[in-house]
Order: sequence, then structure tokens, then C-alpha cells
Amino acid sequence: MDKKLRKAQGARLLAARKTAGFRSAREAALANGWAESTYRAHESGTRTIGQDDAEKYARRFRSRGADISAQAILFGDEAGGGLAETDQGLYETSPMPSGFVMVPRFDVAASAGSGRLAEATDNEADVVAFREEWMRRVGMVPNAARALIAVGDSMEPTIRDGDLLLIDSSIDHVIDNGIYVVVYGGLLHVKRLQVRRDGSVVLRSDNATLYDDEVVPAEEMTDLIVEGRVRWFGRTI
Repeated sequence: MDKKLRKAQGARLLAARKTAGFRSAREAALANGWAESTYRAHESGTRTIGQDDAEKYARRFRSRGADISAQAILFGDEAGGGLAETDQGLYETSPMPSGFVMVPRFDVAASAGSGRLAEATDNEADVVAFREEWMRRVGMVPNAARALIAVGDSMEPTIRDGDLLLIDSSIDHVIDNGIYVVVYGGLLHVKRLQVRRDGSVVLRSDNATLYDDEVVPAEEMTDLIVEGRVRWFGRTI
């Protein structure tokens, strides 16, 4: 994301925090149980603020008298341009067209191969903007959208190494024989899931020539964590 936009987000967050009566970023983080390093990075503009964090900050600061919303933190009043003031100076905000949702793109890879340990942290690498109307049309809950990168070749030709995946994290269980991002055996995978009558689930690769199915027995279903259903993928050509 553009550095100026991150700075503008941080400036609006800083202003809301001061209005809410918190004297410092540390005080706000400790009082609300937020990770201090994450909040500081958001307020200083060195890290992009995602939709969930914006809503969390806005909700708390509103309860203490600040006139702020998640939309205002992310895009400014009425998603318009202007100048935002920080402790480091003035930054010009970039207008965000209405009707778009900022989707956090996490710095975590979903394995579409034999699997690799999920290096899951609370770090977001960037955000990607999608039209809200389109997201609803393809069956997504916009605020639950998450983006990450596929790694490996087990889902070829459907999904290739390096593809951007858009997942709906509001779906935390198998609802159909679709493609899901799951955690199983300590690994993050993107697989096609199929539920059997006995309650077991098959983790299936589209590249069946090279990869065998893996079956999760019904008694081990608590070890299978569904992170979300893949609703869309994109790639460069």
C-alpha cells in the first residue's frame, strides 16, 4: 500500500486515540488488550490497518467519546482526500472510491503442494481492494475476506504456485465440496474438501497424478481447522 495512505491512516488513528483520552499509544494498547507493537505500527503509519483492526479501534474509541468509524480510519471522512496531521507533519490522503473493501493480504503462504509449516504471525503484508458489490455477488462476507498466496503445485491446473487466493473466513466448517484453506497436522493447506457419510473428510488435490488423497477420520475432525473457503483466485500472466 502507498506510504502516504498508511501515514494518513495512522494520523486519523492518532487523532481518535487522543480524543478518546489516551495519552500515548502504549496506554491505549495496554488499556484495551491490544498488542502494543501492532498498535504502534498502525498509528505511526509503518503498517497497513486492516478492516477488523479499524473496526476494533473505532468501536473502543467511540465508547470514549471519539467521533470515529472504521471507514473514517481507513479512508478518511466520506472516503475523500485531504490533509491528515501526525506528530511528524502533514500528509495528503488518497481518496478511496466508494464501494470498495480493503482486504488484508496476510504474509502467510497456503501450501498447494506437499505442505509447509505455516509461518503464521499477526503481520499483514498489504491490503487489496475489491468491489463490495462483486464480493457479495460471489457469495462472500466482505468484512470476513482474507487474501494469501498459494504455494506448490498440488492444486494445478486450478490453482497454481503464486496465485492470490481470496477466502471467506466466516466459513469455518465444510459446507460443500469446494476449495478451502485449512490447518491440519501443523500445516496450512489449500485443498478440495469432501465430507463422507461416516463423518470423515477427504483432503483432495486437483493434481491427482502426483498427489494422493488424505483422509481425516471423524474422530480427528477437531484437529482439522477450516480457515475459510476459497471464493476467488488470481494470477499474473
